[in-house]
Amino acid sequence: MTSSLSRHSMLASLSALAATVALSPATDAQSPQPLRVGCAPTDTYAQAYFAKDMGFFDAAGLDVTVETLASGAAITAALAGGSLDVGCGSPIQVGTAYERGVPFAFFAPGGIFAQNSPTTLLMVAKASPLTKPADLPGKTIAADALGSMTTVAIDAWLAHERIDPTSIKLVEMPFASMGAALDAGRVDAAFIAEPSLTAARAVAREFANPFASIASRFFISSWFATRPWLESNRAVAKKFLTVMQRTSAWANRNQATSGPILGAYTKLSPETLASMRRATYAESLDPSLLQPVLDWAVKGQLLKTPLAADDLIFRA
Repeated sequence: MTSSLSRHSMLASLSALAATVALSPATDAQSPQPLRVGCAPTDTYAQAYFAKDMGFFDAAGLDVTVETLASGAAITAALAGGSLDVGCGSPIQVGTAYERGVPFAFFAPGGIFAQNSPTTLLMVAKASPLTKPADLPGKTIAADALGSMTTVAIDAWLAHERIDPTSIKLVEMPFASMGAALDAGRVDAAFIAEPSLTAARAVAREFANPFASIASRFFISSWFATRPWLESNRAVAKKFLTVMQRTSAWANRNQATSGPILGAYTKLSPETLASMRRATYAESLDPSLLQPVLDWAVKGQLLKTPLAADDLIFRA
């Protein structure tokens, strides 16, 4: 549904990659393997920041360059274009690319949604007259990107509440702009992610938890690469997988230490880091945490046909 230039650029890169994928040379086991890793400046995509700063990559014999891109879509396009080896992306981004013939595959776990600890919520202005889902028909909801994980969640929630999605107007808006838009009355509701969610609480209140309509737990992001690269670099992929498992376990238990690292990469203030709800990471690549998102992407017509999560997984 997105019509932005960045989406057109991404699709062009994906089409080119689908036509021809260059194989990377085999790994030299005697020296650290250079690895170009892409992530976005958000907590859900932040494992690579932690692994880099804590020395986990070095300990595994990986010479990693972490590149920060603006979004998961930008990471997908960069990996398709060959400027990254490994990236962090959502099931929908990787699933839609796979459906177009791009040989992407997940191979390491990332951030998850947990119903009891959501980091993205549907918010309304504190003075809003909206009190229940039935008040929404005819209203406008802001989402960060059309045709994304957030709009899939909104569709799933509307279906759960028996509300016709065509009665709602969705508009694209950066998370950081949503609080002000609610306060000014430019939108009626907004699906806001951390850290913008914490900032928005000054002018907005929680209305719903749409992600919970997909499942109680599922992957928001995971680590992926092209299958040709993974086949040619199995040892490196295995090392990266092991590092991400170690990083997930460490980050889930050491938020006080990971906070300053996240802040250094994202420029978040210590005050915001102390008050925002932090991300949770999976320690294994469980296909059951991918499948609910893929199923709802079909219902939302982002995927044309059903897709099995196992088809998107490479076992390193």
